[in-house]
Amino acid sequence: MAPLAPSKACVQSQNYPEDYTSKNCVITIGQSATLYAVDFDTESGFDLVAISGDVNSPYSGTDSLTNVAVSPGDTITFTSDRSVFYSGWKICECPGGTCPAITYTPAPAI
Repeated sequence: MAPLAPSKACVQSQNYPEDYTSKNCVITIGQSATLYAVDFDTESGFDLVAISGDVNSPYSGTDSLTNVAVSPGDTITFTSDRSVFYSGWKICECPGGTCPAITYTPAPAI
């Protein structure tokens, strides 16, 4: 995926909002920003989103990812154990640097 840039204020897992597949990815941040997850649903403890420099990272399950400061060159890394797939995640730059309050509603278990 391309670096996060002003014209692309969000990044997302493959196939989002449909279930992701076994594709792992690394996204390089292109500018300083504050990030939050608009939506976040992965296999808890096994499919992880790690953000370099973030002490709360990695995130999984329906973790609340908000107010995460990133700098150019930082990375967002997604890894999956390839056993169960969920709808994934969409991470965006906070508008005006202020992140909205987010409440996640996980997809029902099948």
